[in-house]
Amino acid sequence: MTSQLAEITSGAVLDQVGARSAQQSLRMLVITAGVGTSILFIVAGLAVDLQIFGDGSIFAYSVAAQDAWAFHWHNISGRLFGYLYSFIPAETYVALTKDPKGGIAIYGLLRFSAQLLGLIVTLSVDRTKGRTIFVYACLSTACICPLAFGAPTEMLLTHALFWPALAICHSAPASARGAVASVVGLLLLVLTHEGAVILSAVILFAAFPRNGRGTAFIWVVAAWFAAMTIWLIVKLAIRPDDYIAGVLAAAAYKFIDIRNLVQPIVLLLLATLAGYGIAAALLRRLSPARAHVYAAVGCATWPRATAAAGRAAPAPAVL
Repeated sequence: MTSQLAEITSGAVLDQVGARSAQQSLRMLVITAGVGTSILFIVAGLAVDLQIFGDGSIFAYSVAAQDAWAFHWHNISGRLFGYLYSFIPAETYVALTKDPKGGIAIYGLLRFSAQLLGLIVTLSVDRTKGRTIFVYACLSTACICPLAFGAPTEMLLTHALFWPALAICHSAPASARGAVASVVGLLLLVLTHEGAVILSAVILFAAFPRNGRGTAFIWVVAAWFAAMTIWLIVKLAIRPDDYIAGVLAAAAYKFIDIRNLVQPIVLLLLATLAGYGIAAALLRRLSPARAHVYAAVGCATWPRATAAAGRAAPAPAVL
C-alpha cells in the first residue's frame, strides 16, 4: 500500500513538473516570437523603405517639407501622439542637417520600432505574476501586428501603447503617484487613434476584477476621466478644416454600417459557412472513417457552386 501511494505521488509530481516545463516552454516561445517580430518590423521596414509605401508617401513628403502639421495633422488632432512621437523628431533632424532622406528614415525608424519600445516599457512596468501582461503583449505583437504591418496606420501605435497603459493601470499603487502614471499612460494611448478611446475603456474593465472595491480602482477611474478630459480639450481646441470635418463625420457614422450585413455577398458568405457546418455535422454521423474522401469531394465541388451563386447575385449597392 505504501509503495503504491509513493508511485501515485511520484507520478503526480512528475506530471506537475512536466506541465510546468511545457508552460515555461510555451511562455518562452511566445516571448521570443513577440520580440523577434518587433525586431523584424524594424529590419524589414527600413530595408525596403516601407514608410513611403501607399498613403505613407504623403507623410514622408511632409517630413521632407518640414510641415507635417499643415499637411494633415491639424485635421486629426485626436492622433496627436503620432505627430509628436515620429514627425517632430524627423522634422527637427531635417531642419538641422538639411537631409530630407535621413529625416524620412528617422520617421520610419520611429514608426517601425514602436512595437519593440512598447514591449520594453510593458516589461518594465508589469508587476503581475509571471509578467502575464507582457507575455500577452508579445503574443498580440506576433499574431496581430503583422496583419497591418506596412500600412501607415496609427492603430499600430495604439497597439504599442495599449499594453504599457494596461500594465500601468493594473500595477500602479493606490496613490497620487500611481494616478499620475495612469493618466500619462491612458492619455498617450487615447491620443494615438479614435479607436484607442474604446481600448481605454477596456483597460477599466480589466482593472476592475483586481481591485474594483478598493481605492486603487478609484484612482484608475479618476485617471481615465482626467485623460479623457484632456483628450476632449485637444479635440475641441484643434478643429479640422471644414471640408475634412465633414469627411470625418461621415466616416465616423458610416465606417461600420449594419446595412452592409444584408448585402448579397455577405449573405452568400454566411450561407456558405452554414452549408459547410451542416455538411460536416451530417457526414460525421454517416462515416467518420471516410472524412478525407468527403473533404476532397467537398473542396472540389462546393467552391464551384458558391462561385456560381456569387456570379448570379446582384452587385452590392454603393452607399
